[in-house]
Formats: sequence, C-alpha cells, structure tokens
Amino acid sequence: MLGISLGSSCRKQSKKLEILPIPTFYIYSIMLSVFDNMLYLQTNSSINKINTRYKNQLHVPSVRLSAIQRGTTYFAVNVLNILTARISGLKIGKIIFKSALRKYLFTPVFYSIEEFLSND
Repeated sequence: MLGISLGSSCRKQSKKLEILPIPTFYIYSIMLSVFDNMLYLQTNSSINKINTRYKNQLHVPSVRLSAIQRGTTYFAVNVLNILTARISGLKIGKIIFKSALRKYLFTPVFYSIEEFLSND
C-alpha cells in the first residue's frame, strides 16, 4: 500500500497516516475513560492535607495484591499522573484533552507500554 519493504519499520508511516499502534491506542482509550470518570477518583490533596508538589495528582492506592496492581484502574491512575506533567489542557475540556493526548502520543510513536512509561 505504501510501497515499503517487508522488514522495514512502520513508525514513520503510522505517524504519517495518523494510525495509533495497538499499545498506544490502549493508553489512549484508558485515558479517555479516566477523564470521563475523574469525579470518582481521589487526588492526593483530598487524602493528605499537607501541601506538596504532587497534591493535584491522582492518589495511587497502596495495595498488596499484584492482581490489583496489574489492573486497568491502577495502571490508568499511574499513566494519568505521568501525563499531567506533560499535557496541558488536562482540566480544560474533553475535546482539548483528546487532541493534546493524540498529539503527545504521536510525538514519538510508542510500540509498547514499557516504551511509553520509560519515555522522558
């Protein structure tokens, strides 16, 4: 379709065609669902009254079970806390958040969740 060879990378072509890879689309869909359900999540300032630099981030519950730590909600809270420092427009509105999130996810095209989490 694009005339690329069989063994070459699709990173540039997926960015050019604006197609999100599966792991990136997973992050995108989770972030949209968390954005819709922000009222049900607690911030660090609602848990602890001490004024810290992380007071506006979502509270990550401390749990023992690794099954919960590998769950979608736990992962989504951690990812949203990472994105709050990187994406402006988080509190403005859903349309602005969606466009800022897509723009951020296309800056480097991520092909794994670990690659996304290790991105500085």
